[in-house]
Amino acid sequence: MILIITSFSRNDFRSVDDIAPEVLKEPLQVEIDFRQNIRFTKDGYEYNLTPLYEYEISGLVVGKWDYRWFSTYNYDSVFPVDLCLIWGSNMASKVYKNNAVKFSQDCR
Repeated sequence: MILIITSFSRNDFRSVDDIAPEVLKEPLQVEIDFRQNIRFTKDGYEYNLTPLYEYEISGLVVGKWDYRWFSTYNYDSVFPVDLCLIWGSNMASKVYKNNAVKFSQDCR
């Protein structure tokens, strides 16, 4: 998986004018044929992950929740950041520039 992130201050994403062609495409999701478990321990807890899909995604980050500053669950230190992305027709229509449109994220 390849992920490239550009960071903006809150709502600075509304000033984005130059859109890379990749951001106009839908994400690609491909099922993994051979699923190999990923096992690790962090902060005294054992984790067992089984990846099901590989992803290729290009998008504009319109929201970010950083669990490093405030966390509720033990796994927050393992997966400390959630991103809210838009891509495809939402980018092409430039809906993200409309101040009446609000983006939010909640409950992983």
